[in-house]
Amino acid sequence: MRDEKRGRLRLGYTTQVLLTAHGKQKTIEATLANISMNGLYAATSEQLPLDAQCQVQVILTGSDSTLIMQVKGVVARIDSNGIGIHFGHDLEWWPVFSMYKAKKTLSKLPG
Repeated sequence: MRDEKRGRLRLGYTTQVLLTAHGKQKTIEATLANISMNGLYAATSEQLPLDAQCQVQVILTGSDSTLIMQVKGVVARIDSNGIGIHFGHDLEWWPVFSMYKAKKTLSKLPG
């Protein structure tokens, strides 16, 4: 078992995420698996290079509207199931996730 370095609350949440590395034309479509104030993990079979700076779009779809959050980040982790992104600054829109009850679970990781 590997040690978790993350100590912040992570919210399991399923929604569409678009990832675009700076200087690249290709955008990767992924599925958000979890998010915290300073990063996210997105499930995807495609990859961006480790340490690549990227633009992240988290798309929240309601019954009558869509909210797209844009945040800058860096690819901090790559594995066979997806990509971990570390945000440059704490996510200002973090409280929005607590307002959407569907498809979420709370978890506190040790650290």
